[in-house]
Amino acid sequence: MNEESWSVTEPQTLELSGVAEVKVALVKGRFDIVVTEGNSTTLEISEVDGQPLEVRFNNGTLKVEHFNSSNWLQRLMNFQQAATAVISIAVPAGTLVTASTVNGDGMVSGSAKTTLRTVTGSLMADATEGMLSIDTVNGEVIARDHRGALVIKSVSGDVMASGDLTDVRASTVSGNVSLDLHGATRTLNAKSVSGEITVRLPGTVGVDVRATSASGTLLLDQQRFTVIGQNTTASSGPESPRLTAHTSTVSGAVSIVHAPVERAATPTLEKEGF
Repeated sequence: MNEESWSVTEPQTLELSGVAEVKVALVKGRFDIVVTEGNSTTLEISEVDGQPLEVRFNNGTLKVEHFNSSNWLQRLMNFQQAATAVISIAVPAGTLVTASTVNGDGMVSGSAKTTLRTVTGSLMADATEGMLSIDTVNGEVIARDHRGALVIKSVSGDVMASGDLTDVRASTVSGNVSLDLHGATRTLNAKSVSGEITVRLPGTVGVDVRATSASGTLLLDQQRFTVIGQNTTASSGPESPRLTAHTSTVSGAVSIVHAPVERAATPTLEKEGF
């Protein structure tokens, strides 16, 4: 299939068929990518300012870019041209998504394997499935109701994630990572320099923790440990299912707490009058 390309300088709408993967790379502005019924993809460009927005479609991959997303961080940090775009893309279920911004904002909803990357922007993943990768320098990223594996890389940006997370890997320098686990997560591997790592577990899931730190602390439910240059192991919660958690920090604090177990309401009996 021959490549189709457009250099867009004003609002425009494109209808495409056969899109299996979407790659978005914006400097400023906003993107919204949502899954809809049907097999076609609709790209709506509502605003373009500065240099043209380059759109390319080839071999099932749709690229919408203000910069080349290969080696994204190096290119972004060296990007000097003013460029703003506001776009929305409706894609079929199962579409792979990669979205990168400098300080633009955006949301992805309902997609399959998804990668979100930003320098200082604010991004959200909503009800995504499969592998979700988050890479932020100083921007805030929220993942809500994700189902599947999660990988987080942050310098100083805060990341909040919730959902049925099967396996989690998180690495941060000073950014805080907050996880609200809804299901039986198998493994958690988290590394931090000074950022705080907070994990909330269902009351029905047990946890085995191995923590290492230079001067940080570990809070496991009501147990508090000062972890100084050593491995600390602790356990809490039901015997099965269980989460295996490995944490490593320099001075960052780690908190792992269980949510209260919901109890069924006790039925009440009403006395009949005579």
